[in-house]
Amino acid sequence: MMPLINKELKQLLPFALLWLCLAVLFYGSELATVRVDEVSYLAWCKEYCDVGTNVDLVLFTILFYMIAAYSLFPKEFDESTVDFLRSLPIGRSTIFIAKVFAAWLLLTLLLVLDRLLQGAVLAFNTQTITGKSYWMNDLLFFSRDCLFALVIVSHGVFLSWFRTVGLIVYCMYLIGLILLEQVAGV
Repeated sequence: MMPLINKELKQLLPFALLWLCLAVLFYGSELATVRVDEVSYLAWCKEYCDVGTNVDLVLFTILFYMIAAYSLFPKEFDESTVDFLRSLPIGRSTIFIAKVFAAWLLLTLLLVLDRLLQGAVLAFNTQTITGKSYWMNDLLFFSRDCLFALVIVSHGVFLSWFRTVGLIVYCMYLIGLILLEQVAGV
């Protein structure tokens, strides 16, 4: 299973490079335009942690995760390696799990790097109590983001497994979730 995960990680390398370029652009512009010595943990957390305040970031994150995950199976079809992959002495569920795990592992590593970069930016302001980083909050939000990445990646790989039929199944799944939320209220 490890060779399969390594293969998937190599396949996802362009997405990691894209994320690194976006992170350099974001943090570079933040360092160039914002007085980072005045940015406090409380102000950062208000923008990042509050419900409904950063919908654009969530939509971008969902789109990025979904594209990374969706590319895994169609690339096998495009490169005509799907038959070889299916002929390996492993089950289809193992292939699916390896693809999900590889994408989730890569996105988790990118989340760790993002948290380290954000912590470095917030470390410029250590004069106030709000300038401190609260590791329990960070751990809670990191766990939430990792679980969110796992859910979106699972959906993306599932969607890519069935290709066009997957779009229909996934739309029915989302409609079912919306109806369940309206009925149950959770």
